[in-house]
Amino acid sequence: MARYIAKRLALLIVIILFVSVAAFFLVHLLPGDPATTILGPNATAQNVATVNQELGLNKPLWQQYFIWMGHVLQGNLGQSFTTHQTTTSIISESFPIDLELIIFSQIIAFAVAFPIYINTYAAIRSIDPSYGELADVVGLGRWARIRRIVLPAALPGFLVGLRLAMAVAWLLLVFAEQINASSGLGYLIVQAQTYFQSNVIVVCLACYAVLGLLTDVFVRSLEAGLLRWQPGR
Repeated sequence: MARYIAKRLALLIVIILFVSVAAFFLVHLLPGDPATTILGPNATAQNVATVNQELGLNKPLWQQYFIWMGHVLQGNLGQSFTTHQTTTSIISESFPIDLELIIFSQIIAFAVAFPIYINTYAAIRSIDPSYGELADVVGLGRWARIRRIVLPAALPGFLVGLRLAMAVAWLLLVFAEQINASSGLGYLIVQAQTYFQSNVIVVCLACYAVLGLLTDVFVRSLEAGLLRWQPGR
C-alpha cells in the first residue's frame, strides 16, 4: 500500500511539473506584450523596457520559469494588474462558490447514478445460470455472451433505474435552483415565496410536473422500442 501511494505521489509530481511547464510556455506563445498591455497602447519604449525589467520579462524563458516556480513554491502567485489583488486572495474569495458547486454536482451525480447501478446490478445477478451453461454448449465467445445474454437481461433493470434517476435528477435540480441560482424555475419559486405570488409557484410546479412527465414518456418509449422481444409487449 505504501509503495502504491509513493508511486501515485511521484506520478502526481511529474504531472504537475509537466502541466506547469506547458502552461508557462503556452502563455508566452500568445500574441501581445504583457508590458504594453499593462501600460496601455500609448506607452513609450522606455516605460515598456522598465516594466519588462521590473517583472523579469527581459530574461530568457527558462530563467523566467524557474523564478516563477520559486515564487509558486513560496506561496507567491502574483497579483492582478487590473484589481491589484493578490492571486491568492482572488482564489480564496471564489473557492467557497466552487466548493459548493463541486459538492452539489457530486451529490447529483451520485444520486442519479445510484438507482441505475443498483437496478442494473440486480438484473445481471438474477441471470439464470442455465443460460451460461447453454452458452458453453453452443460455443458462444465472451462478446457474444454479453450481446446475447447479459445485455438483454440487464436492459430492463437499466431502464427502470433510468426512470428513477431522471425523477431524482429533477428533484435535485429544483433543490439546487432554490439554494444558489439567479435564474430558473427554482429561483422563480423562491422569489414568489418572498413576494407571496402563489400563482407563480403553481405555474412553476406545473412546469416541473410537465417536464417530469415528458421525461417519463421518453424513457417509456425507449422501453417500448428496446424491449420488444419481451412477452406481452
